[in-house]
Amino acid sequence: MKIHTGTFGWRANHYDSEAVRALALSRGHEIVDDATRPTSRVHSCAVTSEAERGRAQGVRRAALRNPGSAAS
Repeated sequence: MKIHTGTFGWRANHYDSEAVRALALSRGHEIVDDATRPTSRVHSCAVTSEAERGRAQGVRRAALRNPGSAAS
């Protein structure tokens, strides 16, 4: 499975994303830099209003690039 992580918010989220990437790699998944082609997009947490805006924009962009995908 190809996985792209989009991380928004505070520094702890970046640590969590690195852990998710390491786990995915250890299970044979491929990490991709291009958000337009992943099978999954993971990890979103927003504490500040700025992070929430960035998260919402990232989800909208991913949905536009991948019309068959679902966002939650």
